[in-house]
Amino acid sequence: NREKFTKPEFFLFNIWDIDQQRYLTPAERADIVEELQVKTVPILHTNLKVFEIGNDINDILLFAEGESINNPIREGLVFKSNILYKGELFSFKAISNKFLLKGGE
Repeated sequence: NREKFTKPEFFLFNIWDIDQQRYLTPAERADIVEELQVKTVPILHTNLKVFEIGNDINDILLFAEGESINNPIREGLVFKSNILYKGELFSFKAISNKFLLKGGE
């Protein structure tokens, strides 16, 4: 329990559309989140272009450093596309080097 919650907490991360056999886009997901009034994992940016962060993987990894909800070192960041590419959402995770060096405590 890295976040030191005192009771179980639910944070929505993704929604799989069974009928369309794909994950919902951020806009589609936001509509459902609003309707159901559920909490989501923290969303830091909604329209960030990866190449605005920097030119290489080192810049992205540095950007992944930071605090989580209740911990001074977050695991990393997940980057998700806002639109479908070839019918799918594109996403990748940048894991914080500080998190890895601390052994993922």
